[in-house]
Amino acid sequence: MSDVVTYIIPLLYVSATQINFAVPLIEYPQVSAVKVTVNGLNEQPLVVPLESGSPHLFINGSETYLDTLSNPNWYFIPFALNADGSVNAPSSPAPPGSTISVFVNGFILNPSLQNALPEFSAAEGWIVTGVTQTSPFILQVDLQAPSVFCGVGTVSSPPPCTINLSLISGGTAIGPLPGEYLYVSQ
Repeated sequence: MSDVVTYIIPLLYVSATQINFAVPLIEYPQVSAVKVTVNGLNEQPLVVPLESGSPHLFINGSETYLDTLSNPNWYFIPFALNADGSVNAPSSPAPPGSTISVFVNGFILNPSLQNALPEFSAAEGWIVTGVTQTSPFILQVDLQAPSVFCGVGTVSSPPPCTINLSLISGGTAIGPLPGEYLYVSQ
């Protein structure tokens, strides 16, 4: 008989027909079962298949899917905050060289390693300046925007510029792919 390890897992949403929970960091692969206890009564354990994590940037749905004028190629536009707290968008682009914050989910942090946030790097002229855990499931990644202007030597786009962001952790690009675009003023 194998050893049974019990975890108390955080509940994200509960209704009469649905329970959403966050899977804690566990050794993969292994069989996992969830046992629900309601008002002191135990339900039969439910076997839950586990898959490895898939980190992704949160997207700005209105910019990604609804604005075909500023995003005619349907690139993923991450949900991002400019240094002044405004949402990064064509109407509020970030100044060149300023800080923009994006948000990543899908990383499970190892609770046995104190302060062990994932290491990120960026390409396309972006510089990672900081990583903060904003909740048990969300990381804020602060980036310095490239100090370039649209025009000579770059693909021109109407003001503001859209500049590609390639965010990488452990050699793996963080999706959704093929890339994300943020708005930077000229």
